[in-house]
Amino acid sequence: MSKEEAEKLLVGLGIILNQCLGGEEDPSAVGKETLNESISKTYDCCPFFTKKEVNKAMRAWVLALEPTKIRKWISMYEKQFAENRQPKRIGVIMPGNVPLVGLHDLICVIISGNIFVGKCSGNDPFLIPAIVQLWGEKFPILRERIEFATILVNTEAVIATGSKNSNRYFKYLFGSKAHLFRQNRNSVAVLNGNESDKELSGLANDILDYYGLGCRSISKLMVPEGYDFAGFISALEKSCPPAPHLPAETQCRQGKGGGLDDPLLNNRKYFKALLQMMNIPIIEAGDILLVKEPTPVSGPPIVGYEYYSGTEHLSNFLKELEETIQCISSSGPIPGFQTIPLGKTQVPELWDYSDGIDTMKFLADC
Repeated sequence: MSKEEAEKLLVGLGIILNQCLGGEEDPSAVGKETLNESISKTYDCCPFFTKKEVNKAMRAWVLALEPTKIRKWISMYEKQFAENRQPKRIGVIMPGNVPLVGLHDLICVIISGNIFVGKCSGNDPFLIPAIVQLWGEKFPILRERIEFATILVNTEAVIATGSKNSNRYFKYLFGSKAHLFRQNRNSVAVLNGNESDKELSGLANDILDYYGLGCRSISKLMVPEGYDFAGFISALEKSCPPAPHLPAETQCRQGKGGGLDDPLLNNRKYFKALLQMMNIPIIEAGDILLVKEPTPVSGPPIVGYEYYSGTEHLSNFLKELEETIQCISSSGPIPGFQTIPLGKTQVPELWDYSDGIDTMKFLADC
């Protein structure tokens, strides 16, 4: 595939997603209805995938697929696009922790000139196929390049994302092929006590977006000794007031029992009761439960925190956990580490690869 073809495909995808959000006049009311139906069906599969969160993911993709960013990304692989290679069938087991998270692997496989054979996550079995349907209507060539399957067969290489346990199965099933296996990771925010209200508000989004289920969701804070959490708590409460607070659009649909139920609120009640029974101190910040590390329990809405005594202590900690960290967010640089500004972890660019492994390079080498 040429650079020009790849750019045209990606710009077209960005336009489609923007149309679905209502950002441009949509010539295909049927297409929009198809996507809305897929959002509803996905919500039935996973109550964390509300329309609000799906739209948030689409907005992030619209930002990533701006033409200037597409050209910048493609320009990193001049040699790869110049090669005339025979397409390979690339199997992809897609993650489903947040909406549309598997879209990046699909894009990489397609613009690298290969054939995508994807197995959707049980949490997200409808959204990506619906978007692919709209994309294929505009670019018919994609219909020959994208397949969805429940079992990966006749593939020449595999990209798979899952838990440590899942990775054992991946190695057993696909270890003999060229493969890129990824495991669950978490993200860390490093605070120094001088963050602005805007930065703390951005950090609140890094924690709360997608209910804290993404590998780029901040689940741990590193704070200096004597840190005052008052400003952080205020930022969290503005973004997510103390429960119960839930607007109708973030609540699950009425269940068989007749009640309305929010998954984050459910988790909060459960973990708060569990931590209290274990006599573990809690700092409540909106719907978030701050717990000093190490803690025997984890998962949204728990955010762990740990004190550091200086740059050497901080550096040693980050190095120790390097293989389990997806990204590090802070208000300034940290020597020896790549960082992301507070409030930006949930809006990755096209060149921000999961686990720091260049998917395009893997596809060129496999």
